[in-house]
Amino acid sequence: MSDIIDAASEVETLWTETAIRQAHIEANQIDTTYHTHCQWCGDPSDDGRKYCSYGMESCATDANRRGELLKRQGL
Repeated sequence: MSDIIDAASEVETLWTETAIRQAHIEANQIDTTYHTHCQWCGDPSDDGRKYCSYGMESCATDANRRGELLKRQGL
């Protein structure tokens, strides 16, 4: 009985280590570009994010709406 539990524990450990390695790989692939200005309106970006504002009525929303509109129009 203990052999089965030991084998299951080994398999679980291998899966956990694999998941951790994969998470590290994916974390290193994140775009870390520091933006000095908003990509939509051109205002200075204090925190280095792509857009100067986020939320319902913001530069990020406007940019996403434009992208969706262009996609629907086939452009």
